[in-house]
Amino acid sequence: MGKKVAITIIIIATIIIIFGGLFAYSYVNLHVQMNEVRLLSIDWETLSWSTLISLGLDALTGNWLDAAFGLIQGINLNLIFAITNNGLLPVHIPDLTYDVFVNGVPIGSGNSKINTIIYPGQSIEIVSFQNLQKSGLEPAVKSIVEAQGQMDLKVKGVAHFQILWIDVPIPFESSKKVSVYNEIRNKLTAEIQKNQTESPSAIDSLGETIGNVIDSIVGQIFGTEDEELLFPGETIVDSTFQVSPGKYQSIPIPIDCNANLHIKFTASSPLGNNIIVYVFDEYNYLKYQNMQGIFSIYNTDKVESVEFDILLKPGEYYIVLSNTYSTISEKSVKIQAATLCM
Repeated sequence: MGKKVAITIIIIATIIIIFGGLFAYSYVNLHVQMNEVRLLSIDWETLSWSTLISLGLDALTGNWLDAAFGLIQGINLNLIFAITNNGLLPVHIPDLTYDVFVNGVPIGSGNSKINTIIYPGQSIEIVSFQNLQKSGLEPAVKSIVEAQGQMDLKVKGVAHFQILWIDVPIPFESSKKVSVYNEIRNKLTAEIQKNQTESPSAIDSLGETIGNVIDSIVGQIFGTEDEELLFPGETIVDSTFQVSPGKYQSIPIPIDCNANLHIKFTASSPLGNNIIVYVFDEYNYLKYQNMQGIFSIYNTDKVESVEFDILLKPGEYYIVLSNTYSTISEKSVKIQAATLCM
């Protein structure tokens, strides 16, 4: 009898050790990480001219954070998690719970119901929707603006697994970067242009000062990106010009050979991404200055961005960036030009 008891105890102990080993091996080989963060959308309050005036006044008082983020009600993200089971036992995953940090600032928490089984050697992808509310984002706004719209998003939490009917919490921590720069800039531009079209009388009532402030909000908060000049030949200009409403900017082009003039430009302004670009010889440029009838070598009409070539003989020429048609909207024009003797 004693021998049978001993054998039974040994068998039970062996089973416990085996299952304990399997459990421990499976535990240390369960991995959770956030692989990607996708910006889905930004929730905005309704943009009207009254909110634009308020936006401009915020800018005038130097309150750039409210000017940029005062219109944002929330940011919607998809957090993409990868869960891998490199162990020897199937595991059941009820859910994930985690805290969310933006640029080191805690801004909320999340929970993703999964309720699935992951088998040994299997990996699954979990998409967790995360809405960052305005109230939670406020402590992180300053750091987002200073980083030019970049958010370093960190999640820190616990994945709940069930192995052999035992609940096993596994902590995880991951970080990914996501930018809201383009979404904010594009939305402001589109909405202001929409209001400009639908309410032209309201635009006139804004006045030049408020209009110019609104016009420059996005650029002053987030800045502009430089592009390297790759044109062959002699560089004529590689600069950004601020062209005031009702004004123009001229750029002289002295040419002493038969040359190809290559020009590339992009205009930006929340009140209308467009500019007119002329190329004149000296005679017609003087007539343009005196508001007489002119003949331009090249005329783009109102466009946002164009790249073109012109063949020119030796002489004095001028590129003109014309914003004379605009009443309150200052235009920022990035222009690059070079000449190459033929």
